[in-house]
Amino acid sequence: MNKKLHLFFCLSLLVTFIVADDGCTDPVAQNFDPLADNDDGTCEYAPTFNEPDPVNLSFNEDTGPHSITLSDYFSDQDEDNLSYQIESIQDNSSILSSASINSNIFLALTINEHDFGVVNITINATDGTYDVSGTFSFTIDSVNDTPEITAVNNQSPT
Repeated sequence: MNKKLHLFFCLSLLVTFIVADDGCTDPVAQNFDPLADNDDGTCEYAPTFNEPDPVNLSFNEDTGPHSITLSDYFSDQDEDNLSYQIESIQDNSSILSSASINSNIFLALTINEHDFGVVNITINATDGTYDVSGTFSFTIDSVNDTPEITAVNNQSPT
């Protein structure tokens, strides 16, 4: 009987340790930790371009200037402030008079008078650590202009 009691005493001293790792448990986050059991609130997210790429927008010629609010198209899940810059402009017909980022909020466009066609502008958004790019395809539609009559100098018959 003494042996049974000793075996029971040894088994009852077995201790199980459960170790919980803290970290980012969101697999969408840039710093996802697959070994973390407890989310510690340190997840970091890259900015996102919320629209199909490219975004197709159109304007009539001889209108503008035009302004696009970039935060309507870009976001950051952890609500970091985003900075924007023009990454590239494809304007084969020289339709644009100017394109710029104003107040780090708006993409401002000025179209040359009587020009029409397609302009593609790629914008980069960064939160200082991560970035994303998105393209806007602007179709400038031709408008039938009102005819103008110009004075003709006196002509002599030939």
